[in-house]
Amino acid sequence: MVFAASVGFALTALHATGTVVEQASAPNPDPVERFFGAVRALELAPWRIEPQFLLASAALESKDPALLDCAWAELESKRWLRPGSAALAERRARVALARGAVSVGVAELWTAVELGGPDKDRDRLLGELLRGLEGDIGATTN
Repeated sequence: MVFAASVGFALTALHATGTVVEQASAPNPDPVERFFGAVRALELAPWRIEPQFLLASAALESKDPALLDCAWAELESKRWLRPGSAALAERRARVALARGAVSVGVAELWTAVELGGPDKDRDRLLGELLRGLEGDIGATTN
């Protein structure tokens, strides 16, 4: 009983500390600092979802290929936490597209559209990507 209470307290402390680290990093104007704040928050509480959004947004804003690769690896490793999340699928799509992985980005975006409710931006982006892919395919087959 004491052991279970100790474990529960430790997990609560890690969760709270991760939340504080994330909240302290979020307003930072430097995307690299926000990115590493999100990484620290996920190291403290890897089960949390919110730092994944901060991580992806900061990597996308920085446009740094190393940060985008790290963000992709982190998002992919945590996919199991919320496999049915349209919002996380959309973030994975945007990171994949920024990395140049167009087919993965389209697949993730398709998943986001299918999982999520009506979202004009998501639908518009998917339509643009599909038209672009159709144009690329048509150009290579002619």
